[in-house]
Amino acid sequence: LFYLTVRAGQLGRKVGHCPVVRRYPDSGRVPTKIGGLASKLALLGETVTAATGGYTPNTRPPQMGQWALATLIACLVALPLFLSVLISPPYSPDSWSFYELSQAVFGDFYRGSTIRSYASDIPYSAAFPPLWPALIAVVDGALGTGARTGLYLAFVCFIGFALVSEQIGRRLTGARWIGLAIGLAMLLGPKMVVDELTAGRTIPLQMLLYALTLLGLLRGPSITITLGTALGMVTGLAILIRFVALPLPFLVAAMVWWMTRRPLPALAVVCVAGVA
Repeated sequence: LFYLTVRAGQLGRKVGHCPVVRRYPDSGRVPTKIGGLASKLALLGETVTAATGGYTPNTRPPQMGQWALATLIACLVALPLFLSVLISPPYSPDSWSFYELSQAVFGDFYRGSTIRSYASDIPYSAAFPPLWPALIAVVDGALGTGARTGLYLAFVCFIGFALVSEQIGRRLTGARWIGLAIGLAMLLGPKMVVDELTAGRTIPLQMLLYALTLLGLLRGPSITITLGTALGMVTGLAILIRFVALPLPFLVAAMVWWMTRRPLPALAVVCVAGVA
């Protein structure tokens, strides 16, 4: 719809406008191909793509440059919030529990000494899945970032979520920056996202994993066994972050089976998630 309109003038062709009149029936349904929300969003996406240089292939910036710019924008947007809590992060008891458990990852695994609002005779924690403390332990061990490691990881995961949101936006609309803007808008609400982010807890990583899952599902009928394996790994890691994600691999496998009409990619999702 837009390619000839945009490119003809860019290539120096003579462009003219011919007025037309459209007459529709006085009654009945208006004849149009643009029906439903999806069609309207697709048309809007084409409009934004035309306005942002998407139909200018000869001068379009390299893909790597686009993602570098997207990363820079995401970092600059998140930077004020990060600096505001860097000196004294508003850690909760859960934040300190994650850090305490991370100190036992390479020793007496998952042994905890903090007394919470409940009592247990078991000296080892059963309150949290192990992936977040393990990530804190690895990064802290490699970089010596100490008790703020969870804070750093949470912000890195949020930046990753914003970039994956940008990829989802481009896949759905064909336009740049819409997905990034929606992802970064999560800093405006709900409040839980900012609370989890500034306290160095797990929701930012969970958001990243869910966004990666959605990005994979957008491949639709072209989902292969390899992609099913990747989806299984991502959904399995989501369970290792929060136990509430336990139904996710089965839901994703059902969607993969429905879209591809093939059992093997769906089976790969469940099997790899179980291994993870």
